[in-house]
Amino acid sequence: MPVADAADSVRAAAAHLGLSGEEVHGTLALRHPRPRRVYESHSARLGRQLAWPVSGTRFALVLHVPDRWPEPMTRKAARALNAAAADY
Repeated sequence: MPVADAADSVRAAAAHLGLSGEEVHGTLALRHPRPRRVYESHSARLGRQLAWPVSGTRFALVLHVPDRWPEPMTRKAARALNAAAADY
């Protein structure tokens, strides 16, 4: 995706989610120690979110999960999100 298109997409998503510029920069600066197919973000307004890209498209499935969920349940949700993206 060209940089200009990516910047427009980030601006549109930030406006839709009500994220501040600082929250967007903080999210974009996150790096996981090992590459993952599921992307996780957290916003004060919307809480914890998991996103999984849909192969061959420019789409992703997004799941909002409670902050209080334990990690095993979150991993199970990520696996279900993977299965849904594969079936898309």
